Amino acid sequence: MRKIPVSWDWIAKATEKLAEEITRHNTLKGVRGIYAIPRGGLPIGVMLSHKLKLPLLYHIDKGNCIVVDDICDTGKTMFPYMRSAIMASLFIGNCKYCIPHFWIKKKPKGSWIIFPWELK
Repeated sequence: MRKIPVSWDWIAKATEKLAEEITRHNTLKGVRGIYAIPRGGLPIGVMLSHKLKLPLLYHIDKGNCIVVDDICDTGKTMFPYMRSAIMASLFIGNCKYCIPHFWIKKKPKGSWIIFPWELK
């Protein structure tokens, strides 16, 4: 399996691009905040929260929010939020269960993304 490390600099640029896409598609109307899927989604959620000037939500009690994760590989983690939230991710994989509304890059087949917040 090929390991692909990504830097904090790349994460910052990709999150900026994600924020621009979400704003450009006028999807912020009525959005209450951002819910970041623990653990990998938390850094992205905090960064998007600042960029979009939306609160970071600690749980989802109703819809109308943006759910973020670092990678949507199969889509299983994001699937429960599919009907009630806008979904965003930096990377997508095979996505058998659901595809996020917004994403930045497709994960190369047979690879493993190493994020800067992961321990080696």
